[in-house]
Amino acid sequence: VSVVGTPAQGMKAGQPIVNPNRVLVTLPSSRLNAVESVRGEIHVDNAQQAVSKQVKLVAYDAEGNEVDAQISPAVVDVEVPITSPFKTMPLQLKLVNQPAPGYSVAQMTQKVQQVTVYGQQQQLDAMDFYEGPSIDLSGLKENKTFQLEIPLMNKITKVEPSQVEVQVEIVPSATKTLEGVPVSIVGQNEQFETQIVDPEAGAIRLDLEGAPALLDGVRLQDVHAFIDVSNLPPGRHELKVNVNLPPFIKMAGAKELKATVEIRAKPGQQQGQQQPGQQQQGQQRQGQS
Repeated sequence: VSVVGTPAQGMKAGQPIVNPNRVLVTLPSSRLNAVESVRGEIHVDNAQQAVSKQVKLVAYDAEGNEVDAQISPAVVDVEVPITSPFKTMPLQLKLVNQPAPGYSVAQMTQKVQQVTVYGQQQQLDAMDFYEGPSIDLSGLKENKTFQLEIPLMNKITKVEPSQVEVQVEIVPSATKTLEGVPVSIVGQNEQFETQIVDPEAGAIRLDLEGAPALLDGVRLQDVHAFIDVSNLPPGRHELKVNVNLPPFIKMAGAKELKATVEIRAKPGQQQGQQQPGQQQQGQQRQGQS
């Protein structure tokens, strides 16, 4: 059975389902080998949902000419699924807020790892994962199971499955101190030299909090501390130190970390370059002479 036509915009026609999927062709034995195929057509123009029709069948020879034959049954039931384009991708969940003071997340178990997302093909091609619901940990002191609806993003028509179960394990926190965490600089201008002047060694101390089993495994190389100097002019600047930590590990205490940087021109950068005022005065003197 051939599917003819184009469904509604953004929809996609699936493989036709034919019932029955075999027929009996009767004709004189001398012409029996002439039958190459038995075919029918179903039209799906502008369809927005599955198309179900009865389709008349015709026998054809190898050249595509009709063959006068008895076909039983002569009419079959055909259904063509009409769906949005879809893509299977990882489901990304986001934890928001913190458990009660003195408690941390030890483990999160996500029952649904991947979802099938239906929508416009262009949008699906741009997606590597699907952003699921947020999990609010506010004030938790014990384990909790969440049953959450997976929301539909803009122009996404359906997500399967539509729900996700998440189990969060909460335990009393432990603390750990990491000494000598290096602070890196991002966003440097190549025309300037940028140096951390405080702390002098360009390294900081971090007090961390988390579940004991997770905290024990945290090493210096698992932590990334940095400051962003993008678009800053020459001079001294006190900046916030940003810290990227492993999952479920957080900073202990509410104190904000700071570092001071000095930005200055590289040696020789200004040599041979006239200031705008000097250039104008030189031009005036040349005119007077």
